[in-house]
Amino acid sequence: MTARVRGLPGLARAGSLLGAGSWGLAAPALLLWLGAMLATPAIEAAGGRDGFAAWIVVTVVLQAAVVLLLVGRAVGPARLVRLVAPVFAISFVAEAVGAATDLPFGPYAYTPFLQPQLLGVPLILPLAWLMLMPSAWAVGRA
Repeated sequence: MTARVRGLPGLARAGSLLGAGSWGLAAPALLLWLGAMLATPAIEAAGGRDGFAAWIVVTVVLQAAVVLLLVGRAVGPARLVRLVAPVFAISFVAEAVGAATDLPFGPYAYTPFLQPQLLGVPLILPLAWLMLMPSAWAVGRA
């Protein structure tokens, strides 16, 4: 039995995580992401700072892939683009403004550790914000 999240009919609940059903390619992407996260301490120990930075990019890209596959399966490719583009743009602007003005998050800055950067913000950051899409959608529809 596969329960569906109201508003995102393609999202199966955690109980059917490994079942084929509505997860499609997101199930293997999720397993890859989880494996990558579990491997992170070993990658950091073996690869040093540069290897760790590259690995962080890999894990964020895998995380974004899971979200994009799940949401895209639920809403279709055209609507996915209409949903993701503003999230990407708003999150980048919020980070750039925050890093430059300390508003709204307080004082912070990004090190040169994650590259490439634009306006002092790693370009990978908006992808990390995508992880909030499914939970924000579910809360908004509740």
